[in-house]
Amino acid sequence: MSDSLAIASVTTTLRNLLQEGFDTDGTNVQVTTRPPDKVQAAANSNTVNLFLYQATVNPHWRSMDVPWRVKPGETGRTPLPLDLYYLITAHYGDSEDGVDTNTDTNRLLGSHRLLGQAMSILHDHAILDSATINGAVPGSDRAEHPYDQVEHVRITPQPLSLDELSKLWAAFQTQQRPSTAYQVSVVLIESSQPSRASLPVLTRGEDDRGVSAQPDLIPPYPTLTSIRFPDNQPAARLGENLVLVGHHLDADSVTVRCTNRRLEVTNELTIAAGGSGEEIGVSLPDEPAAWPAGFYVVEVVIHRAGEPDRMTNALSFALAPRITLPAGPIARSNGGVDLSLDCVPQIREGQLVALLFAAREIAPKSISTPANPGPPPPDTDPTAPTSLEFHISDVEPGEYWVRLRVDGVDSLLIDRSATPPRFDESQKVTVT
Repeated sequence: MSDSLAIASVTTTLRNLLQEGFDTDGTNVQVTTRPPDKVQAAANSNTVNLFLYQATVNPHWRSMDVPWRVKPGETGRTPLPLDLYYLITAHYGDSEDGVDTNTDTNRLLGSHRLLGQAMSILHDHAILDSATINGAVPGSDRAEHPYDQVEHVRITPQPLSLDELSKLWAAFQTQQRPSTAYQVSVVLIESSQPSRASLPVLTRGEDDRGVSAQPDLIPPYPTLTSIRFPDNQPAARLGENLVLVGHHLDADSVTVRCTNRRLEVTNELTIAAGGSGEEIGVSLPDEPAAWPAGFYVVEVVIHRAGEPDRMTNALSFALAPRITLPAGPIARSNGGVDLSLDCVPQIREGQLVALLFAAREIAPKSISTPANPGPPPPDTDPTAPTSLEFHISDVEPGEYWVRLRVDGVDSLLIDRSATPPRFDESQKVTVT
């Protein structure tokens, strides 16, 4: 690992490597690390420039921990892995106008020869170990940790298309020279954040029994997957049975919790022990005052001896109102009719109520629930239905199907117990 001087260390090492290679061959070459637009070789002089034009994060090392820095069970910031991209440019005795001033015919292609020598040197030293890079820049951590780089630094030719190379030189705003690109990877910079080490684990689970496992893909905790309504209805009514379908629902006792969040009403039903772990049957009590119509969410609380209670996920279901229409035909008056009906469950204050009369939506004229006799104020009769009155104008004689909508839930108009399904004749009024 290294500190923030790692990039400078690698660049300096590459420059020294090239300089030593040229000196060994007896070639009078100066290796620089200047921006390409700042490099200008004097007449009869040779220059090879090494320029870092890009640094990117290595995707393979991005989420890997260094083995001896972070042990199993510890957490810490991963090192910063970098891929460095260099451009090597050869300059041979050029004047500012680009005219070769050397008259030796054997050296007319001198810049090409210099570029070839530089590439040959990097080809012979394609891998840099920590000892090679160590101490390249004074003050670097590598001077204290010469063998901490877990991954060798590799020098790889980086092919650039003509379009990419042209864009590079256009960005440098200088005349294009014979050049080639290399990728140097991977350089690891250690995070300055300390790692965190947890205490050793003494036991795994109760009585050191370890983890619980099961040989299938079903989650090991109680879960509801669906709700079945009687006769495949889209909603339930008071007095009807629901079937809650899921898994791991068997227990010593089961509590079904139904909540109408809009009205802040919660009712609990306790189910006797036994039954299947995949299905629970629930009967909605015929209590018009305690179960207002609307949308509910149902959750199941599982009670097992010696274990904490567990709760399933929540599923939604609709509790539909049941309406009773007047018997016999209804006579028109001034082109309209007055319709009275009874509804269970009882309508509560603040609930949204509307009558769907054929294709029309009618607001109620009045809503009332009978009260038990007694000293004032009288108590509401918990078993009594709610009476509603509607006035429908401009009604032609005929038969009309009606529904009552309470908080977005409609009374059931279709009898799905028949095959094929049919309209429920009790939900029809005749206007004369």
